[in-house]
Amino acid sequence: MNRLRSLSTLSPLFVPVLAGLVAFLAPPPEDPAPTARADGSGVAFSFRIEDETGTPIPGRLTFVGSDGSTLALFENPDADPDRLAVRPGVLYTLEGTGLVTVPPGTYEVYASRGLEWSLASQELVFRPGETTHWTAVLKHELDTSGWISGDFHLHTLTHSGHGDANMKERVISLVGEGVEFAVATDHDHNTDYGPTVTELGAADALKTVVGNEVSTPIGHFNAFPLDPARAPVDSDLRDAHELFRLIRAEKNPLGISPVVQVNHPRWRGIDYFTRTGLDPITGQSDDRNYSPDFDSIEILNENTAWGFRDPATSDVETGSNDFSVLQDWFHLLNRGYRYAAVGNSDSHSVAHVFAGYPRNFVRSSTDDPRAIDPAEVADNIRAKACFTTTGPFLELEVNGVTSGGLADAPEGMIEVRVRLQAASWVDCDTVSVIVNGDVLRRLHVNDEGPLPIEKTFELRLREDAWVVLVAEGDEPLAPVLAGHDRPVLPIAVTNPVWVDYKSDGVFTSLYDQVGNAFQQGITIKYFSEKSFEDSKPAGRWAHMLFAPLENRVATVALVNRAVGDDSREVRLAAARAAEFMSSKFTTFFLKRAFDREDTDAYLACALYRALIACEPEFRRFEQLESYIERFGIAAFRRYQAEFAPFLDSGVVRQALVLGPFPAPTAGTVQSTDLGPEGDADPERIWTRADGAALGWTELGANEAGFFDLRSLGAAPTNTENGMAYAQVWLKAPRAGSVPAFLGTDDGCRLLLNSEVLHDVSERRGARPLDDFVTLPLEEGWNRLLLKVENGSGGFGFYLRVLDDAVEVSTRRGS
Repeated sequence: MNRLRSLSTLSPLFVPVLAGLVAFLAPPPEDPAPTARADGSGVAFSFRIEDETGTPIPGRLTFVGSDGSTLALFENPDADPDRLAVRPGVLYTLEGTGLVTVPPGTYEVYASRGLEWSLASQELVFRPGETTHWTAVLKHELDTSGWISGDFHLHTLTHSGHGDANMKERVISLVGEGVEFAVATDHDHNTDYGPTVTELGAADALKTVVGNEVSTPIGHFNAFPLDPARAPVDSDLRDAHELFRLIRAEKNPLGISPVVQVNHPRWRGIDYFTRTGLDPITGQSDDRNYSPDFDSIEILNENTAWGFRDPATSDVETGSNDFSVLQDWFHLLNRGYRYAAVGNSDSHSVAHVFAGYPRNFVRSSTDDPRAIDPAEVADNIRAKACFTTTGPFLELEVNGVTSGGLADAPEGMIEVRVRLQAASWVDCDTVSVIVNGDVLRRLHVNDEGPLPIEKTFELRLREDAWVVLVAEGDEPLAPVLAGHDRPVLPIAVTNPVWVDYKSDGVFTSLYDQVGNAFQQGITIKYFSEKSFEDSKPAGRWAHMLFAPLENRVATVALVNRAVGDDSREVRLAAARAAEFMSSKFTTFFLKRAFDREDTDAYLACALYRALIACEPEFRRFEQLESYIERFGIAAFRRYQAEFAPFLDSGVVRQALVLGPFPAPTAGTVQSTDLGPEGDADPERIWTRADGAALGWTELGANEAGFFDLRSLGAAPTNTENGMAYAQVWLKAPRAGSVPAFLGTDDGCRLLLNSEVLHDVSERRGARPLDDFVTLPLEEGWNRLLLKVENGSGGFGFYLRVLDDAVEVSTRRGS
């Protein structure tokens, strides 16, 4: 019998929430599930989560301390694996009722069922020898008729090999969060949740489809639907053209071409856009491995919605995203591409990152999870008939056309309709109307009265355009989503409605509009005056600088004017255009823009590149030192790939190396003196603690400039938990400071002429420009000694000395 056959019947929406807390007096089962500890110790807790009709519903219980912190109460995740998913401060219940054990104490307990439902809470006291009872009543607060909710990026420990969620826990957590459609996307594995859903009796609550996160050297891509019996797609491919072709050719039970979703495309290390050269300013790539043949872009990733914000302009932590994926999507839309924006949890765990936040709402011909047609879902993703959210439920219409459609604009007028809902625990402050990437209207929700709200207003357009809505709230979603790296905030983003200004059935992108105007000889004055009714269109200015330009003189004048504009987007575009043009007549304007107080770290990086391109003899190292002094080494590290082409000189290719030695206690390598610190003799033999004799050997860097110190390891000794030395000699024609870069895996200490200049104590991978050091060289020969620590895995270093007048040698000359 299906445990979930009776789900709630919706009550009238948006009436005040019931108190939600009533005594549950039914006698509990005799034996509680031993969630607190496997030995069964703890206080018995009888709970029930139900809807307004009194029907038990799946959900989640979150236990919070008096200070708001999530508690570590439950030690036994295997207490009742067919009904519960258990983590230290969280219990998911598949059936909505249960008897468990809880450590004695007083806790605030919250009951939830995802972002469509209300939240109930109660302070509960758990006393030894007593049974604590609680019934939480939740209300379905959103009208989601015609939509189904889906998470398209999910993992299990079972098949991905990391995280902590097994197959049953993944299904129970999805059902508990109210997700109706789930795509299984373990790394390089065609995972099928179907048999587990059937075993748990959850088919009335959750429809699943087989997928795979194809994890390649150029990025990660979800593909679905797939056949679980087929071998996974080759994940060693570096050519996205071939990869996407193979994915689309995958046969599956639905007989459709699989959806290709680009995952977290700016998450450093697995960032498709960066690894295949998609310019974060222009939205273009000329990398041979880049292909535009995908269907959707994950603009929101994990509970914290990584990808939404730009680290250069936001004071909110952005994780390992160096650029805003939302802005990438806007740039691609302006170039005429039509990709669906999606957001997914990328959850590998039960509670560290919760499933279903963010999630997608997709248009559907049914509201019954059992009747969901995965082929229809795939079609509607491709049709952009969906939106993504961490909380708000946001719908867009333009002249009666919903997201994904093409609306006519008689006489240039459009009627924008905003419909916004949110559960009572989800904050929403603003809804921004985005047209071709520019915010043209901002709706302040508090001014419009209580939710739900519908707001309609008119805008006048002068050309074809796309329209998107973005909703934001500034109150965190804790305790439902507590966040680890930063608070989790409410966000929702719709997909576009495209507007056909001429009503001729043809849509012309902003980029092509500007290119056509230049080909027709339309002047700069045209672009400064021809604008939307409500706002100066920064997007138009920016694209003026990228479109095919035939009048070079006019272009230089335009760049010089644009680089001083108030809009950051325009200045970024001007910097990239100036780099492409490489005109010395732009240098003065670029330098002035670099020195502006409102220039942020990435804009300064783009201006630096343009300065070097326009004036090759420009004092690049002095300007770089100025950049690091102003914005810090962390900003430089973030954008080092952008700087790298202009800092490609001075790569050290040969060094003397010594080791490996067993590493002292982690973090003390830098201060441990084994002798080479004060003895530069390259012929000396050193004795390791185990009696092995070690001598200096010459080692060459690979093509990228990396010295791989793992080559020093040999049985029975390897380089795990080890350390090694490297030394070179630098001959300076005169005394003075010289800039240098190094990157080490893991920590390091750098000494110059026995003086410690630089220490790093951390576990990290090596990148060529991670650390900036100023070397105070004496005239003549200088000894540079590097100590490198290794925990496990990669072990080595990069080194660059950025002065062509400095001679680098493995031996001290005369």
